[in-house]
Amino acid sequence: MRFKRALRFDGVDDYVMVTLPIPIDLVANNGLTAILIFKDNRWSGGESYLSVISSSGDSIILIHSLPWTGGLLKCEYRSLTGWPNVDIISNTSWFGRSIFVGVTMGIDWIVGNVYRKVYVDGNYVVSDTRDSLPRGSDVQGIYIGATGPTFWNSDSYAYAVLIYNAVLTDSEMKYLYYNPFDPPRQDNLVLWLTPGSIDPVAGKWYDLSGNGNHGTIYGAQLVELEEEVIVK
Repeated sequence: MRFKRALRFDGVDDYVMVTLPIPIDLVANNGLTAILIFKDNRWSGGESYLSVISSSGDSIILIHSLPWTGGLLKCEYRSLTGWPNVDIISNTSWFGRSIFVGVTMGIDWIVGNVYRKVYVDGNYVVSDTRDSLPRGSDVQGIYIGATGPTFWNSDSYAYAVLIYNAVLTDSEMKYLYYNPFDPPRQDNLVLWLTPGSIDPVAGKWYDLSGNGNHGTIYGAQLVELEEEVIVK
C-alpha cells in the first residue's frame, strides 16, 4: 500500500476531532476495533496518537507513548474530572513494543468489555485483561493526534484511521493493514479516513464510511509527500 499524502501534526496544538452523533455502544457490540497508520517525527514529551471519549467524559487513550521509556506503546483508561486535568483510575498498561521515530507503523487495537488486544503492522502482539472497560461504556468522540486540544499533542503524520463498532478477527486485522482503501466488513465501519479524503480548504477530514462522521481539522496541515510511503 502506498501513501502520497498525509495530515501533519506539529506536536503543539494540532489535532482532529470527530464527534459521533450516534455513540458506539461498547457493550452491545462487545467492544470496538481501532486502526491508525501513522509516523512519529520526534519525541518531545508524552504523545497521544488516537483517543476516544465516552459520552460521560471518560477517556480511553488507545495509542500513546512516552520518550523516557523508549517510546513504549501504552494504553490508559482515564476519567476526565475537568479537562485537561485527568486522573488515572486504573493501572496503565505497557505492551512491550516501541513506537519508533521516523518509521511508518500500523497500530491496531481491539478494546472489549473484559480484554484488549494489540496488533502492530497487522500482526497480533499481545492481549491484556487489565483496565477492561466498565459496563455501559460508549464512544462519542475521537481525537486524532492528541488526547485533547492542548494535551499530549503528537508531532506526527497520520495516513489512515478506521474505527469499527465490532471486534475483527486476526485475519481481518492483517488484511486491513495492507488494504486500508478496501476494508472488510464495511457495514460495521463507523469511521474511515484516508489521505484522499482530507480537505484543507474546508478544514475537514471526510469520513468515507457513509455515516457522515467527518473530522474537523484544528491546525494540522495536509502535506504532499516527497517520497511515497510504502506499507509492506
